[in-house]
Parts: sequence; C-alpha cells; structure tokens
Amino acid sequence: LETDVSEVQDNLLHVKISWSVEANKHRSLTFPFTIGSRVCLTTLHRRNEYKAKGEKCVAK
Repeated sequence: LETDVSEVQDNLLHVKISWSVEANKHRSLTFPFTIGSRVCLTTLHRRNEYKAKGEKCVAK
C-alpha cells in the first residue's frame, strides 16, 4: 500500500511539472506593461461576488 501511495505521488509530481513546462511554452519573456501604463479592468462580476459572500447587503 505504501509503494502504491508513493508511486501515485511521484506520478502527480511528474504531471505537475510537465503541465508547467507546457504552460511556460506559451508565455512571453517580456512583460507587456510598464509602470504608468493605463489598463482597462472589468468589474462586471464584482457586485455579484460581494452579494454572494453571505450578507444580504450590497456595497453601493
């Protein structure tokens, strides 16, 4: 049983490393923004996330 658990842990670690390698292939080496750049942020779901926290009041 212990060997099975250790084998599963090794396999999960191997998969995690291979996923990160594949994800890093698509990333750029240069950051697209500089300090002072203007960016547009969406706040579409911010109100709903606040409402879903439990209380029935909404920040306005």
